[in-house]
Amino acid sequence: MRADKKRDLVKRRRWRIRKKIVGTVERPRMSVRFTNKNIYVQ
Repeated sequence: MRADKKRDLVKRRRWRIRKKIVGTVERPRMSVRFTNKNIYVQ
């Protein structure tokens, strides 16, 4: 797979995920990142 095609697919995947994330005052948005050792939430 060409690098530019792969980059485009990654962008699309990110956008699909991002458009679902919404936050309100009562329920702020939350970002979760998993690594091999830890889970980061902000």
